[in-house]
Amino acid sequence: MRDYISLEGTIRAIRNFRMARFTPAGAVVRVEGGVVAKERREGCAIVEIELRTVADGVVTVGPGLAEVTPPERS
Repeated sequence: MRDYISLEGTIRAIRNFRMARFTPAGAVVRVEGGVVAKERREGCAIVEIELRTVADGVVTVGPGLAEVTPPERS
């Protein structure tokens, strides 16, 4: 998420995550996600991102949603 919103962006909410499986020690873990909604609210751009954690090809956490505010572009 930070790569997408940078340090100037804000994480407003993280919700609906659940652990589906334990991640074994030493597993290679990857976080995947994508934008599922965009809107303007209270004068700010709000982006909703669906995220999940995958280890050895299996979803271990998620999917869940993060609501972020990217920095305003000039």
